[in-house]
Amino acid sequence: MEKVSVNTSQYFQIQYRQSNKKTAITMQINLPFVSTKYLPMTGAFLQAHNPSVLRTQCFNDANLPFDIEVKETELGHLFEHILLDQLCLSEMSKGAKSSTFSGRTSWDWQKNPYGMFEIWIDIGKEQLQLLMEALKKTIALFEKLIFISLSQSHTNAAPALSYIRA
Repeated sequence: MEKVSVNTSQYFQIQYRQSNKKTAITMQINLPFVSTKYLPMTGAFLQAHNPSVLRTQCFNDANLPFDIEVKETELGHLFEHILLDQLCLSEMSKGAKSSTFSGRTSWDWQKNPYGMFEIWIDIGKEQLQLLMEALKKTIALFEKLIFISLSQSHTNAAPALSYIRA
């Protein structure tokens, strides 16, 4: 599977590779933090811009629903949920009565650089157009969330803004 670069921004890079049934996304976060704990407006932002993602099913160690998990989860995990939701929304906008996609996010910062996530989505090459549409929307939402969060001087992420501008 050949890696294809999709996005390069000051906040993160995305590459993906596909097989017939799965897509592997490598995400590298370029921030001094990798958790929504430092983006406290994440829940409110999603409620305003993508509320259905807060109702996605989440399998986590604490067995928390995603609307609670989102308050302190890894950025790669958040990206996965937004992408899964965007895939479902895109498929349903094309006439599907229902839509289900599944994914998994993992990381190993002893083996890989800090901030690198592997996101596996159950969508193959035959649905590349749907993936690209959902990925484009997910990247735009994710960039907007980070930009707005870092721009708010009263957030816990404010120290990161000076790091990024340096």
